[in-house]
Formats: sequence, structure tokens, C-alpha cells
Amino acid sequence: MLFSRKYILFPYLIFLLFLIKGGLVHAAPPDQVISIQEVEISYHQSNKIDLIKTPAPVQYEIQEILRNVYQLGGLTSIQLPSQYFQFHFSPAVVMPPISPIGHPIQEMIVSVPQTRFEPTRLYIRNTQNQWIEYRTTRSLSILLAQLQENITS
Repeated sequence: MLFSRKYILFPYLIFLLFLIKGGLVHAAPPDQVISIQEVEISYHQSNKIDLIKTPAPVQYEIQEILRNVYQLGGLTSIQLPSQYFQFHFSPAVVMPPISPIGHPIQEMIVSVPQTRFEPTRLYIRNTQNQWIEYRTTRSLSILLAQLQENITS
């Protein structure tokens, strides 16, 4: 009786170890570079839109965020957040085959949290023009701080 329980529990233990080690997280490997040629960034707040300069550190941070996308976060609502940064890529950013984003990226949004308890969210427009939320292992707060610094300067 005890012998058969070991064989039943063994696959579950292997699965748990696989989860703990992060085997289900599929970010692009470091050797797969995502190339961003040109990006236009705009800040949307209520009905006001401001264009923002794109310094090299911001472009690098965007590349790292996209390279570290690992999971579809879910469909978004029809209404966009009240404050957000919108990124328009020209030409579209081609993702590596291992990425959960299965199409070139033309536009992306990073939301600005209204409270300190609200998370910053990453939305990517799909080929049907819907905004889809994605999760990334890279923190969005670094990018947000760099962008907010460019608004005030």
C-alpha cells in the first residue's frame, strides 16, 4: 500500500518542483535581442496629449520589458485608463518565437497608477485592435519613472 502511494505522489512532486523552479515562465533568452528602430511616445491624461522625447535609456528599458513578457494577463476592458503612456513603434517590433505575443507589436500602453496600491499595467494592441494585458518579469516602475522625468523636464 505504501509502495503504490510513492508512485502516485512522485509525478505531483516533479510538477511542483517544475513550478517552483520557474519552468513555466517563458521570457525570451538573453541572447534574443528585440530591436526597436523608432518609437513615438505620448502621454495621455484626461483629454490632453503630450509628446515625449525618447532617450536611449528609455528605448533600452522598453526592449527589456518586451523581452521579459512571459504571460498573457487577460483581455482588457473597452475603456482605457485615465492616465497612460502610449508607444507607437515604426516599424513594428518583431517578437522572438518563444514570446507569448504571437504578432509584431505596433502599439503598447503602460498605465499610470492612480493610487500607490494600484499596479502598473502593460497593454499591447493585437491584430484585431484590442488592448490585451500582458505580464512581464521586468518592473514597469523604472520605465514609468524615466518617462515621468521627461514630462517635467
